[in-house]
This record gives sequence, C-alpha cells and structure tokens, in this order.
Amino acid sequence: MEFLATFPIFAIENTTRQHAELLGAEHPDTNQKIVFVFTEEAGAQKLADQLGQYRVVKLADDPDGFKQVVSQIDKEIVAFDPVVIGDHLQVKFQARVSTILRRQ
Repeated sequence: MEFLATFPIFAIENTTRQHAELLGAEHPDTNQKIVFVFTEEAGAQKLADQLGQYRVVKLADDPDGFKQVVSQIDKEIVAFDPVVIGDHLQVKFQARVSTILRRQ
C-alpha cells in the first residue's frame, strides 16, 4: 500500500525541553524510534492541545524538504497523522526513514 502525503507536513514539538524535540515514541515491540508527523495542521494542533506544553511546527513544504528533515533526525520510523482514540494511539500510515529517503 502506498501513501501519498500532502504538503506542508507538520509536527509537534515539546516546549518544556531545553532543546526542541519532536513528539514521538519508542515502538513497544521493536524499540524503534518513531516520530509523529501530520498532513493537516488542525490534526497536529488538536493533539498538541490534548497533550499540553507542545506546539505545532511546520517541518516541510515539499517532498525534498521533508526528505532533508527526516535525514537529520534520530528516528527510524515516521508515523503519519496519529490520533488518540480512548487509550490507543492510531496512525494513518507509517514508513521507515530509509524508505522515505530512497523514494524519488
């Protein structure tokens, strides 16, 4: 299955840390580092508001800019459009950073 992201791409940044850090998680089974990104600013803002002490940042305006950003972060997986439903986090699509960087 292929997912075609729309641009710009947004993320959520922790405002309580000395150095800005994008919201993500560690996969409970594989321990891979995941970063959460959003194709709609409203979705990012909704989750940021739910979490508190986070702000929305624009990561990239186009595919080339997005590749540049993900090549510089220390995450292995990019999870698109996460939402919290009850006690569960669900994402629309996820991809390995290495796969994103190989795409033309």
